[in-house]
Amino acid sequence: CVYGKDYEDYGMKASLDKMITARRYYAYGEAVEQSTNDADVYSYVRKGIAEVPKSGCVLMISDSQSGNVVTKKITGCKANKEYYDITGNIKETVKTDSNGNGDFKVIQSE
Repeated sequence: CVYGKDYEDYGMKASLDKMITARRYYAYGEAVEQSTNDADVYSYVRKGIAEVPKSGCVLMISDSQSGNVVTKKITGCKANKEYYDITGNIKETVKTDSNGNGDFKVIQSE
């Protein structure tokens, strides 16, 4: 759900457009919550579906405002695939191993 005021009035259009794109093209399939979730970082994987090529994604949300970069071992991804941060906050990509595990990062916004 996107609120008009957030999109138009509060200057969040560019950020929300990235989230809308991620939802539209990648957020399909079974959702897998991560055992590494804690009070500051919530993560889950959408596994993707065959009917939507290149679907599947990792979502990481942080409510901390420390400015730190947090790395979490994320499981249940596609094996031997390269992932990138659609928001552009994390520049390097993540390559998953043969079991579909990878070390993903999120910035705790200031």
